[in-house]
Amino acid sequence: MMDVARKTKKPQPIKKYALYGGAALALAVVLVWVSQSKLSYKSFSRDGLLIAEVVKGDMQVKVFGTGTLVPREIRWVATQVAGRVDRVLVKPGSVVQQGQTLYQLDNPELLQDAEEMKWEVQAAQAELLALQVSLESDLLNQQARVQTVELQLQSAQLQFDAEATLVKQGNATISALDHKRTELDVQRLTNDLAVEKLRLSRLEKNKQAQLNARQARLNKQENSLKRIENQVANLTIKAKQSGVVQEVNAELGQQLSIGSNLLKLADQDDLIAEINVSERLINDVALGQTVSIDTRKSIVSGKITRIDPAVINGSVLVDVEFTETLPSEARPDLTVNADIMVAQLDDALYVRRPVVAQSQQGGTLYRLSTDENFADKTQIVFGRGSSRHIAINQGLAAGDKVIISDHSSWQHLDRIALN
Repeated sequence: MMDVARKTKKPQPIKKYALYGGAALALAVVLVWVSQSKLSYKSFSRDGLLIAEVVKGDMQVKVFGTGTLVPREIRWVATQVAGRVDRVLVKPGSVVQQGQTLYQLDNPELLQDAEEMKWEVQAAQAELLALQVSLESDLLNQQARVQTVELQLQSAQLQFDAEATLVKQGNATISALDHKRTELDVQRLTNDLAVEKLRLSRLEKNKQAQLNARQARLNKQENSLKRIENQVANLTIKAKQSGVVQEVNAELGQQLSIGSNLLKLADQDDLIAEINVSERLINDVALGQTVSIDTRKSIVSGKITRIDPAVINGSVLVDVEFTETLPSEARPDLTVNADIMVAQLDDALYVRRPVVAQSQQGGTLYRLSTDENFADKTQIVFGRGSSRHIAINQGLAAGDKVIISDHSSWQHLDRIALN
């Protein structure tokens, strides 16, 4: 008995094709729905948007600013006398020491006046000496005259006393007439002595008055000479303090008047930072707050010592005094960045600061959906803000992602699509 080969029936692929077709149809439906869904909203390229994630933690409230290092004191070196610039001995950036010569001026007329005044003073000194000798001679003569009259009076008084004794004794050798004459001589010499003493006193006062007047005239001339000599000395312009030359205004050969500014001198060892802070952030800034100054190479601490009351070009100028030694790279006009420490918020909800966010105010942001294909307009209540971050009081949760770009041109849309 022979075995007969049994024919196996080949299965049909209908069910398999039907399964594939159904899956493809479902995928097409989903793609069409997603496509139509995105097409129904205005689309934006993700690459053109700034997106930040909301985080929870300790937030340092800092205000950022930029500025420059400037000397605490800047002095203009000016001329005290007119003259022509004969030599310029420094350039901008030169380090000078106190007493160092900066400029040399020339003024021939002033030099001539100084020479003439010297001769006038010498002549006045000689005249004063001659007057003093003459007055002392007159005074000596008068003193001698007083002494002569005193001797004559003493002699007459002795004679009068002797005659009076003889007359009292009844001695006939002395007549009453002679005795009377002697008495008159005593009276006359007494009066003469009083007059001569008065003349001596007047001469002494006259001597002192004339010497005082002549000395005053001499003092005036000596002061004039001293003033001119000071002017001559001021033709040599010297640094009154050590520092760095910031600007040089006078050129060789230039004719200068009194008070002309020659150069600006700054003390490079005593610098402060002048920081520009945005006017929308200045309300959080106060005197005494700690500041970190970034010189691009070092971080230096300081504190705020002055806040300018005026707003210029949208910024407020803040002065920062350093509380530690400046690094070697510090120099006037060096550009620096500053972080002003305003406060620290513990366990706060915050996000990188959006362009449109205002501290302690409400606003709107676009929050990304879970699949990040869409962003929905969301009402937000902002808290305290710094230059880089701002706290979220209401409207968002940790982990949410929001668009922080400027959305003012499409803020009327409730939802946007992201490509």
